[in-house]
Amino acid sequence: LSHRTTLWVICLVLSMLIVTPTLTVSNHDAMLGSSADYGAYLLQVAASDAAKGLADSHARVELEVQLLTYIYTHILCNHPLCLSGSLSTLSYLGYRVSGGAATPPDLRIQALAEEAARWDGVLPGDGFVTGALDDDTKAQVTQPWSTRCETGDAQFIGVSLVPNQPCPWDALRYTDVSPVMPSTQPGEAQLVFLFDMTRFSRAEAVMNMCRTIFIV
Repeated sequence: LSHRTTLWVICLVLSMLIVTPTLTVSNHDAMLGSSADYGAYLLQVAASDAAKGLADSHARVELEVQLLTYIYTHILCNHPLCLSGSLSTLSYLGYRVSGGAATPPDLRIQALAEEAARWDGVLPGDGFVTGALDDDTKAQVTQPWSTRCETGDAQFIGVSLVPNQPCPWDALRYTDVSPVMPSTQPGEAQLVFLFDMTRFSRAEAVMNMCRTIFIV
């Protein structure tokens, strides 16, 4: 009996070591900590150059392509082969309002505004699958970013990517909103990208229940 008990305990521990990690939602699934942060950093650098007048017409087009690439990579996509993580959704982008910060550069889509019908193919190469923007949201991205929102003690001015929701997180729990804000130099206007983590939270809750059932 003692030998069998020991064997069962060993099997149980090994199975927990093997199965439990598979019942965990990783940050890779949410595309946060890597794609979102790195892309935001590149956009912050490009925006800073634009604010200093260092961006010519060609650089402006490249900046807008980069911005559209970031948007399309992180918006909601329900296709199984989506390039983006399926558990997080970019819902708002803009600037954090700060009294000591410089006036933010105008990042609305201008040079590519007349090519909105071709935005869905902005990513180079083959095999990329991304989400899509409806016509109203495309129009908002090309207009001055003037939607003011608040969350906690922070204030933002930007544009919503969720139809009919100027401040998307108003309908979300505080824990379901994840901001991505690249580091800035003193006095620079800070970009902010707000992600809806509802799917991530739900998946995490389901996985937690599965782990509990498995262990019990």
